[in-house]
Amino acid sequence: MRVAVVGGTGLIGWHAARTLLANGHDVRIIARREPSAALQLSACEFASVDLYASGPDELRAALDGCDGLVQAAGADPRIVPTGSARDFFFAANVESNLRLFGAARDVGVKTGVILTSYFHPLRPEMSDHPYVASRMESEKQLTELCDEALRLVILQPPYVFGAIPGRTSLGDTLAKAVRVPLLVPHGGTNAMTVTALAEAIRGALEREDARGTYLVGDENLTWKS
Repeated sequence: MRVAVVGGTGLIGWHAARTLLANGHDVRIIARREPSAALQLSACEFASVDLYASGPDELRAALDGCDGLVQAAGADPRIVPTGSARDFFFAANVESNLRLFGAARDVGVKTGVILTSYFHPLRPEMSDHPYVASRMESEKQLTELCDEALRLVILQPPYVFGAIPGRTSLGDTLAKAVRVPLLVPHGGTNAMTVTALAEAIRGALEREDARGTYLVGDENLTWKS
């Protein structure tokens, strides 16, 4: 397939793009800035698009000729917006994705994969959180938007660990944090490697029977409070 990877210069998108290339697919990176040489993505096509500021025509042009779409970009809860958090997250995670997948359907993309979050399926009491609410609403509206012509796969990953050349990772942040005591509730969480998530993305694209929502993860981690 020729697969458009939105956010292909970020952690998850970069690993997804390289996994797809290694398995014989053509990749088109869609991002605001062209990949640096350190990312070693010269084998990919590139379309400069700001997902949050682009209209349908620009998105259709960027996706034209692609069979698959991976949406690996989005606003996550580490962002503390100014103004209304709900408005910010709904604009970033709902409205922009409706424009993106609507454009994909218009130009004949057959398969779309979007990454959301494991928070709402595991902690439904968090549904009022602006970020969590935006992910729930994006899943609902995208499911309604996509039909038989565009097979939609929603992946709900946990915390994702990995590295990308020239970038600070979640692991780097946690390594600094362990130098001081952390106040956390008793329990644990699930986590997965970015390489495993990239394989899940590839599987979602390649398996024609994959459709709907999948909760994905590697390992349950526990700790003492």
